[in-house]
Amino acid sequence: MEDKLKESYNRVKIESENQLISKKYNHIHYMESRIIQYEILYHMRRCFERLYASYNQTLIAADLTDMIAINFQGLEISEELSQQIQEYRSALRLLPLPLTREEFENRATVYEYLNDLEHFLNAKSTLIEEMI
Repeated sequence: MEDKLKESYNRVKIESENQLISKKYNHIHYMESRIIQYEILYHMRRCFERLYASYNQTLIAADLTDMIAINFQGLEISEELSQQIQEYRSALRLLPLPLTREEFENRATVYEYLNDLEHFLNAKSTLIEEMI
């Protein structure tokens, strides 16, 4: 996927440079945004590799991810999705402190994953706002 994104980006740049009047800025910006989203997804995947236990917080994060995946196709990222991420983050803060190092590392990874998920959604929102 990374190679395809780079190839597409290079094609859009070449096409843009071949235009007398540059109308391809949106396409270049679109490709740059998709590359950023890919990098975020890649990092999120690495978080999954570190999650090796099935704690309640990881299951809730999985459900949240499923819900976002289902609703991601729309043009707008709903305020409800962002609010649910915030609510989940607040719920994590209220949990008792981890008792083992394994649980601590798992919770830290889930928190990192939530940050990436929010960043991913914000990247899409920013792209949509700039294209409109």
